[in-house]
Amino acid sequence: MPHISSKKLSAKAVAEIERNLESVFSFLSGNQQKKIYREVLTSTEHIMIAKRIALILLVSQGMSAYKISLYLGISPSTAERFERMYNRGKFRNTVRLLKTYKGIERVLQHVADFIAPFQYPRKSLNRLLQER
Repeated sequence: MPHISSKKLSAKAVAEIERNLESVFSFLSGNQQKKIYREVLTSTEHIMIAKRIALILLVSQGMSAYKISLYLGISPSTAERFERMYNRGKFRNTVRLLKTYKGIERVLQHVADFIAPFQYPRKSLNRLLQER
């Protein structure tokens, strides 16, 4: 899991950093964004982001937190926390954008394929969605 410095930033500093990053990324093409994504993030962070996206989508499709935790190899408390955030409207823009992406099933399947060797019992994405 990625490590964060123990030194705390003020809320104002965090907000300024986020605004500046958003500004930088808004000027980049898709290919430039991909290059930065690949160069800056570790493989662990790539996996973490993929799991979060899958988690948000599975919660939005009504899968139980318990089944999501089994499927993604995360703790039930993490799945429940994301479910609570989803129910409060936290991921509304993410869900809307991802659901309009025609290849979202492929994204979920890639996450499932990556995680499959680590999960027990092994189940396909379609089977898990049918069992929700």
